[in-house]
Amino acid sequence: MELTKEERRYILKEFLRDLFYISDKEYQKRIWIRGEGPECDNFDEAVCRYSSSADSIFAESEKYEISDFQLTYLKKFHEEFKNFWEENDLPQLFIDTPEWTKITLMAKEVLQSFGYHKPRTLKIRLSKQEYIYLCKATFIQKKHREALLSAQQISDAHFINLPEEQAKEIRDLCGEQLQIAKLDDKDNLTPEGKILESLVDKFFIG
Repeated sequence: MELTKEERRYILKEFLRDLFYISDKEYQKRIWIRGEGPECDNFDEAVCRYSSSADSIFAESEKYEISDFQLTYLKKFHEEFKNFWEENDLPQLFIDTPEWTKITLMAKEVLQSFGYHKPRTLKIRLSKQEYIYLCKATFIQKKHREALLSAQQISDAHFINLPEEQAKEIRDLCGEQLQIAKLDDKDNLTPEGKILESLVDKFFIG
């Protein structure tokens, strides 16, 4: 089935986001090596996401509206990165090597050619009730629950730092659950519905 223009834009956006993480050594040390969160990721997963998207993008670069200028940078990076991941798999060993530094710098050049900007991180304040609800919610994905567990508690409030894409994912999941749980038999908003309405507002990306 042929992808729509919006679907291609989304794939390219996610592809560039993965390239940003490949370019960012601070992220790699915090997530790939120390596993501090809130993101849940590793080098093998980064390679898998990159390579699966790259195949489609290279095959149909014109449909992705990629210019010859951008494609030149991307192809040079791809060749270097592919050679690297075929020989290396432990970031603890390669993170500070000249070879990996070259990869990160080339990734930055690709991002610059696309005019890509660093993803935002949001700080979200949750009440004790909202925090407990989300931690127990069965509709929340594992990566989101791991991010919640890294929240900082101050008095009865919990503060969580999230990449904007994860905040949007949680908001969408809460919105879907709200459609199921929002009304009781008398068409009044249920206690769970009230919590979900508040969460949808708090995880909104403005």
